[in-house]
Amino acid sequence: MSQFFLTTLVFIALMNNSDAQVDSTIGYDWNGDWVKNLTVEKGKTIYNLTKTNSISESELYRLNPALKDGLKAGMIIRVPAEKKSATQSNNVAAPPQFKGALRHTVKKKETLYGIAKMYGVSTDDIYALNPQLKDGMQPNMVLTIYPKPSIQPKQEESAEVISIQEITKRKEKSCNVLPLSEQKRVIKVSLLLPLYLNSELNVNEKSRIGLDFYGGAKLAMDSLKSLGFNVKVQIFDTQNDTATVADVLRNSDLKESDLIIGPLYSSAFIKVADFARKHKIPAVSPFSQSETLLENFPNVFKVTPNATDLIADLAPALKKVHPKGKFTLVKTESEKDEKLYVTFIESWKKNNLGEIAESPIKDFRTSITSLDPLADNIIILLSTEQVKIIDLIGKLNAQRKDAEIYLVGLNEWNSFDNLDYDQLNNLSFTYASPVNYDFTSAASLKFQSDFRDEFKGEPNFYAYQGFDICFYFTRQVARLKSNFLDCIDKQNLECGFNSCYSYKSSLEGSGFDNGHINVIRLTQFKPKRIN
Repeated sequence: MSQFFLTTLVFIALMNNSDAQVDSTIGYDWNGDWVKNLTVEKGKTIYNLTKTNSISESELYRLNPALKDGLKAGMIIRVPAEKKSATQSNNVAAPPQFKGALRHTVKKKETLYGIAKMYGVSTDDIYALNPQLKDGMQPNMVLTIYPKPSIQPKQEESAEVISIQEITKRKEKSCNVLPLSEQKRVIKVSLLLPLYLNSELNVNEKSRIGLDFYGGAKLAMDSLKSLGFNVKVQIFDTQNDTATVADVLRNSDLKESDLIIGPLYSSAFIKVADFARKHKIPAVSPFSQSETLLENFPNVFKVTPNATDLIADLAPALKKVHPKGKFTLVKTESEKDEKLYVTFIESWKKNNLGEIAESPIKDFRTSITSLDPLADNIIILLSTEQVKIIDLIGKLNAQRKDAEIYLVGLNEWNSFDNLDYDQLNNLSFTYASPVNYDFTSAASLKFQSDFRDEFKGEPNFYAYQGFDICFYFTRQVARLKSNFLDCIDKQNLECGFNSCYSYKSSLEGSGFDNGHINVIRLTQFKPKRIN
């Protein structure tokens, strides 16, 4: 570990459960999410809150980092708030007219926080000049920014706006890979990880994920060094605490980075993304699926596609694998699954993929015998209802002797306890996944052996991701240098142990999303990537 410079930090605990706004009827912008505050009543549980507010447990924790310390009666938490539609907003007061006022037209996916930072004002300034915002911010809305901001634009922040324009302007330039001699210059990589180290460098329970990711990263850097790359790495302990992250950002060494990886959690990543944008440093978010991380941050890279993107990309991938297949999309009664169903069918139609049958699950279960014996029958069930999934798997399994059946489901089925894997294997269970687990390849076995030798333990998901992310991004920075942000979306698909990378930027001024999904099929009880 000699090439790693480990920096430990003393942190101040930050209370996240208090907001200035307590009125639960008023929505507001919080780091790109439209939310409202809610006071937790006695007897409420996390499960109650997810059901009554139509939010997943993971999203609830993301919006409320303080919940990691437990849910308490009287606690004020954030939950999603419904934005008024454009037609509902037509009757709101128009923005006040000021002579010589500066206007801003809201673009799709822009946030109030991002607009405020762009002009060097506070969100309160914008609210004060734009009473129509009480019903929510909508695309194409015209906002008054000046003339009376409480904070005048600073010289530094004016320079920031110019730097964003420089970064996002796609110049006609060569995207050729640099000669090997130039690739082997010094590359400075900063890892921001939740290690939770104290002054005695003791490790606690919360350190596990950060340490596992570090283990994979360490082996990636060793591999790059063996290939002749000159990588210098420094590690900062972020603790998953915004006060600690603020201390990290004051470290003068950080702004000399060629690449920043982390923090692992989205709650702390926004501050780092803002810092990296000012200093024109690529910043990588390893695990967050939130699209808001990319808004107004053209230097940010999101590794993990969200669930909706996975399903949208699954449709054309299935058609490519089964060009002459008979496709049936089965619909359950669950409101939770409705969005996945709609996303899939919209993607299918948008890509002009041909015929597809749509069937309610009750009707489909009674017509299974009508499967085509001469075609691949692709049955798509994007459901989270275990009982109905198990029932349908059993019925399809009984019919497989009469027809070729491929059952398409969700990645999360792999965590269900009661599914019959013999039946799933018989039905060639297929799903979209951000990762591809291949633990039996020669390269993976070598990685496992190296990890055991170095760390006396077995590598897990976080270790594999630590290797893939650090190896891919460090090598691309070495290969492309100053052309990295302009040329990364023109590079060929590359795959590591767990993840494949193909980057695209959907909007000017926004960051890069990983445009590749893995379509995984269970074959002889092993998950195999088929795309």
